Amino acid sequence: MSVASIPQSVLGSLGSIAAGNAISGASTSAAPDASGSSLGGSSAQVHSILAAYNLEEISPSELSTMTQQLQQAGALSPADFADLTQLRSQLDSEGTQPEEPVNLLDFLNDKLSTQKKQLNTAVQKSPNGAAGVNTDAYLGQTVRQLSLVQKLATVQGATGNDPLDEVA
Repeated sequence: MSVASIPQSVLGSLGSIAAGNAISGASTSAAPDASGSSLGGSSAQVHSILAAYNLEEISPSELSTMTQQLQQAGALSPADFADLTQLRSQLDSEGTQPEEPVNLLDFLNDKLSTQKKQLNTAVQKSPNGAAGVNTDAYLGQTVRQLSLVQKLATVQGATGNDPLDEVA
């Protein structure tokens, strides 16, 4: 999945933060976007951390290391940190070996697709239809994780020469 295929609606306020910092190199505060996700810390420091990883070919142990580095840099909100930590646990429970590369975008998109199918089944079985099913319980965490990984991939791909609006 390329950064260009990520819709601006998924990027939220991070898109403008990343674009401004890619040009200016300024620090950001950890301001949450509409989904509650934030990415603060120094833009140069965040780019440096993300440059060491390929989110489309990252092992669970590398994910843990990257998560810790971003947390220590002040780039993750507590909710983002928890979502990435939970993602590592989910990879472990799926049987992914600690050094086995995985495409996080594909993993989360596949998981979301499966959960949507489960949600549709629950809606069909519910006597109240969609009103009787808690959509957030089925999809919430995976949607947040996917949004965060997409944002990280976008920031990772942004450079001072390519404003985020042109990339995304």
